[in-house]
Amino acid sequence: MWYAKVYDPLTAGSIDGTDTIAHDHAVQRAQEAVYKPPSTKNPNITNDPINTIFVGRLNPQTTEGEYTLREIFERFGAIKKLLTGDSRGYAFIEYTHEKSCQDAYKNANRMTLDDKQILVDYERSHMMQGWVPRRLGGGFGGRKESGQLRFGARDRPFKRPFVMMIAGDETFFNRRISRTTNPPGQSSNKRPPLTSRLSRPIL
Repeated sequence: MWYAKVYDPLTAGSIDGTDTIAHDHAVQRAQEAVYKPPSTKNPNITNDPINTIFVGRLNPQTTEGEYTLREIFERFGAIKKLLTGDSRGYAFIEYTHEKSCQDAYKNANRMTLDDKQILVDYERSHMMQGWVPRRLGGGFGGRKESGQLRFGARDRPFKRPFVMMIAGDETFFNRRISRTTNPPGQSSNKRPPLTSRLSRPIL
């Protein structure tokens, strides 16, 4: 599974990853934050980040019981541990095998579960050096209304920077240097597999 190794709040706070000055106070707060991820020995978190995915944007009514999260994600392999957030808006799922984790990451993103399109990503707090969570001004994604979007993840990849070119009396703007979080050779416009766009069956 391809992923970025280092988290930089200033870069994440830039739509094209080229900012040199923080554009909002939250980015400054993230730059000054000292975050230590919880120990993997804690029974309330997953133990192996390589085998763990993050599932976000869950319907508040979605639970981890039968016919919901566990049923859907066990399609990709045996689940070792499944933990949901207090608000049930997100979950961490640890698989027994790395391949199962990779399959879920590849195929479950944007799947519709309980009438909501979910986000599937890898577990970042133990995988990215310098990771800062959303509550401290970091993270990824966000809503436009907040004015605090974070770029560089599969949900909001970087845009190509604008380059100003002057020809005679006219000024042109062009985009260059594709900067996305996709691995080399993989198009950022590639649609997810069909199975990742299907709703779960009605039982």
